Amino acid sequence: MRKLIFIIFVCFNFLNAQDYFPENSGVKIIPNTYKAFTNATIHLEPGKIIKNGTLLEKNGRIIDVGTDIKLPNNTIIYNKSGKHIYPSFIEVFSDFSIKKPIKKNRLGRSEQFNPDRSGYYWNDHIMSEYKSISDYSYDKKLASKMRSFGFGTVNSHRFDGIHRGSGILIALNDNQNDNKRIISDNSAEHYSFKKSITSNQSYPSSIMGVMALIRQFYYDSQWYSNNFESTKDLSIEAFLRNKKIPKIFDSGFDKLNATRIVKLINELDIDFTIIGSGKEYESLIELSQNKIKLVLPLNFPKPLDVSDPLLTKKISLKDMRFWNQAPSNPSRVSKANIPFAFTSSKISSSKEFFENLRKVIHYGLDKSTALKALTTIPAEILGHQDKLGKLDKNFLANFIITNGELFDEGTNITENWVQGQRFTVIEENTISIDGIYELSIGDIKYNLKIKNSVKKDSIVAEVTRDSIKFSVFSTFENDWLNLSIFNKKNKKYSQLSCKIGNTKLKGKGIDFNGNSINWFTNRLEEELVEKKKTDNNYYKLVPVSFPNKAYGNYSIPAEKNTIFKNATVWTNESDGILDNTDVLVIDGKIANIGENIPYPENAVVIDATNKHLTSGIIDEHSHIAASSINEGGQNSSAEVSIEDVINPDDINIFRNLSGGVTTIQILHGSANPIGGQSAIINLKWGETIENMKFKNADPFIKFALGENVKQSNWESYSRFPQTRMGVEQVFTDYFQRAKEYGDKWIKYNEMPIRKKIKSKSPRYDKEMEV
Repeated sequence: MRKLIFIIFVCFNFLNAQDYFPENSGVKIIPNTYKAFTNATIHLEPGKIIKNGTLLEKNGRIIDVGTDIKLPNNTIIYNKSGKHIYPSFIEVFSDFSIKKPIKKNRLGRSEQFNPDRSGYYWNDHIMSEYKSISDYSYDKKLASKMRSFGFGTVNSHRFDGIHRGSGILIALNDNQNDNKRIISDNSAEHYSFKKSITSNQSYPSSIMGVMALIRQFYYDSQWYSNNFESTKDLSIEAFLRNKKIPKIFDSGFDKLNATRIVKLINELDIDFTIIGSGKEYESLIELSQNKIKLVLPLNFPKPLDVSDPLLTKKISLKDMRFWNQAPSNPSRVSKANIPFAFTSSKISSSKEFFENLRKVIHYGLDKSTALKALTTIPAEILGHQDKLGKLDKNFLANFIITNGELFDEGTNITENWVQGQRFTVIEENTISIDGIYELSIGDIKYNLKIKNSVKKDSIVAEVTRDSIKFSVFSTFENDWLNLSIFNKKNKKYSQLSCKIGNTKLKGKGIDFNGNSINWFTNRLEEELVEKKKTDNNYYKLVPVSFPNKAYGNYSIPAEKNTIFKNATVWTNESDGILDNTDVLVIDGKIANIGENIPYPENAVVIDATNKHLTSGIIDEHSHIAASSINEGGQNSSAEVSIEDVINPDDINIFRNLSGGVTTIQILHGSANPIGGQSAIINLKWGETIENMKFKNADPFIKFALGENVKQSNWESYSRFPQTRMGVEQVFTDYFQRAKEYGDKWIKYNEMPIRKKIKSKSPRYDKEMEV
């Protein structure tokens, strides 16, 4: 019913705008004038600037822009001498004007394994059919705030679910209705690592489960599109319809999630744009090896509170480095040749937004690249580079006007024009009258100090005489200065006003006795008010280490040929223990063992006299170095893999190395009878995930028995099995199903090509494949 009402509302708005509708509230003639913005420095796009230029607009579109434009007769001219005009910014990642989802209450401790919905995909957290426009209601207050940041358009979606459905691209145009301001009601598909709060379906309960679910959804969608299916799946149908729209994946501001998204990009051949973590500088080796686009946050960490010496001890080196290094992230990403946009997500004010923009420029980001990240790159990400992000013919008339170069200290956005509609950000007066004056009211002289006169509603006037300070109410608007001066001691007041033609202040008013007077001032040039210097609190950056925390290396250790001399070698073979023995390592492998063995000139020589040397300890059952260990959302999770959640920064890697462990098998936990696939890694502290994996290792999977797998320890009674007999039946059932699944594929693959083309292929099932 709610969706029906919304559709009727949208249709009404649409019809309401039609030419053939009668108009009874006023005249029907629509203004058909041009607007020309002249004498401005116009930034057409990053790197392209024209001075003393003119921008011509009509009906929300740019008609022309240049230095020699013939203006039509019906043109309103705005002289923007001394001003700069830039394309308005584009926000890619927001939930602007979208209603928040309602969390579903959970009853009891038992898990929910089945979906709430029917006719959709089997997992409630895949909501590809959801359209954010169904929960959209334009928020003027929030739009005003975003325009103060410089944004003219916002790509918005509901922050809920693994597949969050499609978003909506909105122009921040308060003056017209949704027919005008909605640029696209199906702008991009959105993904995340978080489940929907609208369902309690338990699977997936881990990051590796999310990875497996997304993979299976893509496999199922391919199978669905290639085979006639009598039963419709509304989620897959929607996904297939949206196949060509942009895909945006929220990492949850987690750097490891960003690299996991890269893995999905390569496996599934999907062009995801990644919402970054702000720590990309720690993963540039992995990220730069792939063709990706990022959206970088500007919400840098606030300074840490070190006032309490006891609490200060709790602050980690990792957190301190993040605070120090975060502003350099965009510059480092740019130098790695990775294209990116900026997001204002989690930034509370335009002041903080521009402070952080100036900060990233201070730490090495080129101004042109910063502008690209706010204009042309987000336009490309959203597939609207033909109408947004530049100032060119036929583009939307979305632009900001500033009183200086955009990223300079002290520059402000004064106006933000959206679809040709003016929105004032800061009212400016044309003349600055800041300064210190000698004010004459009748025969008595006073000191007058004025500041902040350029910003409307911000002017401050102070009047003093000797040691007496008067209360003053002041306004300065449309070049009219008005001063009301109160003498509270004598309960009298004086009112002065004047039209400002230059910096000479003189006019008419009444004195403290109520007499009409002419008043004037003399400006004391030698006492002009000086602008305060801003303390930007810039600081020296500390170098990035690998990993970027305690005990990290400032460079990844390089593999070196090494000879260990005169060691006591424990062979763990029939040779037993060998005294005074050399061990030569070439290209990471033991090349020779013996006494006084020859070695290359470039080998590192280590004197191992009186030292013992043995092979590293192998931990066959470990649960360290992983972001998640259990996927307990189903009684079998064979489809998940620990390789998807390896955490190379886990301090336990360093601790295990100190105990002699060099290789581990990270096993899935015991939350279900059939767990996930394991990962075998070498404990290379500070290395990338791929370089830690033990190459060509045989695959393993975790099976478990006992109390955990039947969930009797936490009184959850909704999942099979509940007994040890049931556990046995789970094993039997899955092995039988896997056998039958394999037989189906063998039969299908053995078909002649002609018959195979006409036949329905078996569904690819990752769980059964494993």
